[in-house]
Amino acid sequence: MPVSGETFILFKRKEVFDLFFKKKAVPVTYNEKYLKDEINMTRKALNAAYSNFDNATDPDLIDCYIYQVNSEQKRYKYLLERAKEFETL
Repeated sequence: MPVSGETFILFKRKEVFDLFFKKKAVPVTYNEKYLKDEINMTRKALNAAYSNFDNATDPDLIDCYIYQVNSEQKRYKYLLERAKEFETL
């Protein structure tokens, strides 16, 4: 059962990949590397939250994981916006 915003997250993954993993003409700065690491950690946390949500049976845990998924989605969206700022500089 997809959680709202899952399609948005999947669409944004391609943008992040293109932004950080294609070769650049200029060297990567510390801030770009830090942001890349944060995006990767947040993506892993989001996948874990989806997995926990899928496996939860207790109503209280389901609510907890819904909040966790929403929180990770918002963090991921924020980090992607920050990554776009680096692209435009």
